[in-house]
Order: sequence, then structure tokens, then C-alpha cells
Amino acid sequence: MEVDKQKVAEVMVALQEAILSEDLARFYEHVGKLEKLTGEEFTGKVLCTFASQLSRENAIVNVILLPVIEELKRGEK
Repeated sequence: MEVDKQKVAEVMVALQEAILSEDLARFYEHVGKLEKLTGEEFTGKVLCTFASQLSRENAIVNVILLPVIEELKRGEK
């Protein structure tokens, strides 16, 4: 499967902007787009990276991303 790297980059920027602005609808929209372009595994890695780099005070990071990441870590053990 060939990936359009420019499109992926655009979606990743839009996803990060949605997280920073705490826009839940845009967050889910861009997660879906990224998953269609790259697959579930890559999308998960991107979300983990964003969560580790962004403020814990951000609602999307704190309420959605961090709990999912913690659950995934427990599942790997």
C-alpha cells in the first residue's frame, strides 16, 4: 500500500491543531482520516507521540488519549 506522504502530513497537522484547540469533532474526523491513510498501528503511534508532547491540561490529551495509552500499556504486559 502506497501512502501519500503529503496528505498524511496535512492530516497530522490538522489533527494536532484539533487537539490543541480541544475540538473533539475535528479530532475524531482527523483520526479517522489518518487511520484510513496509514492504518491503525501508525495512527496509534502518532497519538501516543502527540500525547507525550502536549500539555496534560489539554482536555483531549487528559480525558481521551492518556487513558487509552495506559490501557494499551497494561494490555502489553
